Amino acid sequence: MKRIYYTFLMQELQDFKDSGENIEDVKYIPDFFKLLSDMLDKDVVDKNARMLINAALGYFVSPDDVLPDDVYGPKGYIDDVFVCTYVLQKMYPDYLRLMKQLWNVDVDLEEAIETSHNHCKMYLEDQNLVERIIQYCGLE
Repeated sequence: MKRIYYTFLMQELQDFKDSGENIEDVKYIPDFFKLLSDMLDKDVVDKNARMLINAALGYFVSPDDVLPDDVYGPKGYIDDVFVCTYVLQKMYPDYLRLMKQLWNVDVDLEEAIETSHNHCKMYLEDQNLVERIIQYCGLE
């Protein structure tokens, strides 16, 4: 399932890009998905971190998330990126080293997370959606 959904996300972004859509804010979404999924395969990840990861992964597949990608195109992934980066940042203190080991992208992990999070958060704050998304996921 992990590989299939990762491939789907990669193709979805390529389709958006091919049609001239701007994917800059969501370009790491397949990589964030893979990172979170790969973390679940590691025994060192504790119960609390697993709950955070599952909240983020569950948000991906929720048909009623705040910005559905089938309605909003690439902007529909902004909320998904926000949730992923929010969760990854919460896990920095205990799992940053593991995350860096699992990250297979030619961009610094922390830079990708911070930049993506800040851009998505700014967009969501302009729409007054941040609290709604966090509550929907049960992250606070």
